[in-house]
Amino acid sequence: MTHNQKRKNMFWAIMSACSIVVAVLVVWVNASAFGMEEKDHKELSDYEKRLGLGPAPAVKKEGEQGE
Repeated sequence: MTHNQKRKNMFWAIMSACSIVVAVLVVWVNASAFGMEEKDHKELSDYEKRLGLGPAPAVKKEGEQGE
């Protein structure tokens, strides 16, 4: 291998490592945005409120009283 080929291989190795780090960060940020990180968190975030995400409100039958 020539010196130039070794430099090209090192460049692509560094780029691959950076892309893996970016992919992990993307998954982590998306999981946080959709509340997958905290399972017992009941309150909707601003992001979820704006997009209409989160659990659907419970439908009450006639005659039932809620709190």
